[in-house]
Amino acid sequence: MGIAGGTASGKTTVCEEIFKNVRVGTQYKECCMIPLDCFYKECTDAQMADIGNVNFDHPQIFDWDLLKQTLNDLREGKDVLLPDYDYKTCKRKEPGLLRKWAPLVLFEGIFALLDNEINTKFLDFKIFVLTDDDVRLARRIKRDIVERGRKVEGVLKSFHKYVKPAHIEFVRPTMKYADLIVPRGRPMESERNKIAIDFIV
Repeated sequence: MGIAGGTASGKTTVCEEIFKNVRVGTQYKECCMIPLDCFYKECTDAQMADIGNVNFDHPQIFDWDLLKQTLNDLREGKDVLLPDYDYKTCKRKEPGLLRKWAPLVLFEGIFALLDNEINTKFLDFKIFVLTDDDVRLARRIKRDIVERGRKVEGVLKSFHKYVKPAHIEFVRPTMKYADLIVPRGRPMESERNKIAIDFIV
């Protein structure tokens, strides 16, 4: 299952709600979550020296070959080791994150529906989480300051320079591939969202 949407749209929350609920009342007692964010490429020394100008919202910043190999291994029933990406150092930590094979795999990220090969070869069901731009910006500011040690000025600069253009060019167009569109991304904020989550589960 692929779950896409703009930055801070609520993709991870939707994913966690699905994960929590399918483990309670369905045949899929075991499922695993695969975040696209684990597959960021490590920043070079040159990039670290100019980190404010690194575009973390462009498809080229991700390791697509490793991602596809990981999804393929899961498709074949194998356990996988995900990169453990550190947002503060922009490096991968050892030894990585073990994910045991499960009959249900939840793959989420802003570009989860971008790649045609992933869409057609690995995803049986595709979801797009749709949230207003102003709501996403507010959530991103809070998240990046609290969880990633960023400054508000830097978050705003990055949003307008990289995040918003990438959303328009790469993310929003993938909504057309979705089998289901989920509003807002947080069940506690929208009754329609809760209906969508219940339907998916």
